[in-house]
Amino acid sequence: MPTPLYRFAWKRYAAFVRCDDAALVAELGRFLDLEPRLEENPPPGSGETLVTIAEEDGIFHVATIDWQVRAGSREQLLFAALEAVGQIFVHNFSGAIFHAGAFLGESGAVMFFGAPQSGKSSLGFAAWKRNLPLIGDDRVVLLDEGRRIRPFPKCVKLRLAGDGALPAGAEAVAPEMMVKADLGHEIRLILARALPGFSAYDSETNVNLLVELKRASGGETSLTPLEPGDALDSVLENVVSPDFDPMGVVRLIKRQAEGGKLFRLTVDEDSTERALDLLLAR
Repeated sequence: MPTPLYRFAWKRYAAFVRCDDAALVAELGRFLDLEPRLEENPPPGSGETLVTIAEEDGIFHVATIDWQVRAGSREQLLFAALEAVGQIFVHNFSGAIFHAGAFLGESGAVMFFGAPQSGKSSLGFAAWKRNLPLIGDDRVVLLDEGRRIRPFPKCVKLRLAGDGALPAGAEAVAPEMMVKADLGHEIRLILARALPGFSAYDSETNVNLLVELKRASGGETSLTPLEPGDALDSVLENVVSPDFDPMGVVRLIKRQAEGGKLFRLTVDEDSTERALDLLLAR
C-alpha cells in the first residue's frame, strides 16, 4: 500500500506531507491550525512542496527536496516536521515574510524583531498570557509596505531553561496543545496555534509600533527611540522572503520614525513582563 499523502493549505499555497503516521499528521494540523486533507494523487510539481517522513530502526527521517534531518524522538520529530512545512510556505510565498513577532494592542499591532535569542518568543508568550491576541512570535507577513501584517503558519516554540522547567502560565495549557522537545542543544516548548488567543490566518492588522529587541547586558530593561539608520540593516536582514521590495522596508522605517513609533527595547532575561508593560504604556 502506498504511503498516504496529505495536503496542508494556507491561502492559495500548499505543503504536502507523505507519512504513514496518521496521529502525527493530525498533530501537525493541530499545531499549525491547518486541516490536513488526504490526496489521492500528487498534483503536478508537488515535489518542490513535499515533506517526506519515514522511520527506520527507531530513527525518524524528515526530508524536503533540498533539506533533511533525523530525529530520535517523537518530540524532535514534531519540531522538525513543523520546521519543514514552514520552510515550504516561506519558499513558495510571493509576498514579504518578516522574521518578527507581533501581538495586538489597543492601537494596533506591536511588531518586534531581533537576533536569535533576543526574546521574541518570550515576549509573545507574555502577551498571549495577558490575553493579547498573538499574531506570531517568529514570522509575520508584511502587507502594504508594512502598514499591515497578517499571521504566518508557524506555532510558538519557546526556549526553556536548561532544566526544562515550564514557564509560568504553561500549566494552564491542555497537554495535547503543547509539546516539550529536547533537541539536545536546547529544550523548546511548542504551543499549538489551535489554542485560543492566536489571531486567525485571515486577519489583517494595522501596525502601531515597530520594535527592535536587544538582550540587556547589565540587567536593565528600557524602551528608547530607535534611529532609522540603526534599524534599516537589521530589518532588511530579517525579511526572509526570497523576493521582496527593499524600498518597502525603507518606507516602513521612515513612516514609523516620523510617527514616533520606532523603538529599541532592551530586555533583561528575567524582565519580560516589565518589557511588555513598557510597550503597552506607549
